[in-house]
Amino acid sequence: MNRRLFWKLCLGVALGSVALFWVIARLSGQAEEQMSFIDADHQRTLRQYALQAEELYRAGDEQALRDWLSSLQRQEQTWAAVVQPQLQALAGSELSKRFLSEFSLGRDPSWKIHLYFQDNPIMDVPFADGQRHFLIQLPQRMRPGHYWYPARLLLELVLPLILLVIGCLLLYRHLMRPLNRLQQATRRFSEGDYEARAGVLLGSRRDELAGLAATFDSMAERIGSLIIDQRQRLAEMSHELRTPLARIEMAVSLAEQSGAPTILLRRIRQDCTAMRALVEDSLTLSWLETERPRCATRRWISPICSTALSTTHVSNFRTATSIRNFQ
Repeated sequence: MNRRLFWKLCLGVALGSVALFWVIARLSGQAEEQMSFIDADHQRTLRQYALQAEELYRAGDEQALRDWLSSLQRQEQTWAAVVQPQLQALAGSELSKRFLSEFSLGRDPSWKIHLYFQDNPIMDVPFADGQRHFLIQLPQRMRPGHYWYPARLLLELVLPLILLVIGCLLLYRHLMRPLNRLQQATRRFSEGDYEARAGVLLGSRRDELAGLAATFDSMAERIGSLIIDQRQRLAEMSHELRTPLARIEMAVSLAEQSGAPTILLRRIRQDCTAMRALVEDSLTLSWLETERPRCATRRWISPICSTALSTTHVSNFRTATSIRNFQ
């Protein structure tokens, strides 16, 4: 059978493990991606702060701008500033227009925030002229990813545990279903149903368990055949012994009537009685094994069983054996 069950289990475990890792990585990446951006309302708030700073700067009232920045820092428990960076190229080099247009001292509010950094990043919102920038360290209340660590625990511990338990249950069910059916067939065979077979119960399986069921069926067929043949031979032997026994008893009766020696005739009759008892015991034992009457009660025994017990009186051993067979 080329170890179908082995390869099936290997393939299932391998594919299941790869699928589990892929799902966890995929879900973790998506969750981190969605939690790494500042909320839209907070982005609008930051841009509104930059717009207010720009209006105060254009008004030319530096004291008002300074007071506003101090109030903002106390309100958000962070720092903020308005800066004008001076970029000067050295050694005859030149700054490209793209660099000048994209240069910033911090992150744009729409950019992704790394959740693994402990310190909050610096947010940079340029003024309309592009020469001055409003800088503010991201307030803690605006920091994204507040639920990242619980979500990470859920995705990396709870979810794999649940999926592994489900996989183990499916694997257990796949293995135990044929074993339960094999156990069912074994129980039926042990209870006297010698026609019980396990291969029929397994259906179209062609793996190692199906091979085990086929071996059991072969064993059950041979043992059942041997038991049936043995019972049949025992029954035929018992029936064949009845005829000569009847003739011997008739001859003994005639000898007794004709006045033969009493001691010899008594001895012959005793032997005939013992032989008849042996035959009756054999027939009773065969009947008990074949019919298996249910009379296993201690306080009451049915008439059939009591009749059967009365015939099994050759020896204590045979009597005990017969009682055990139908109890």
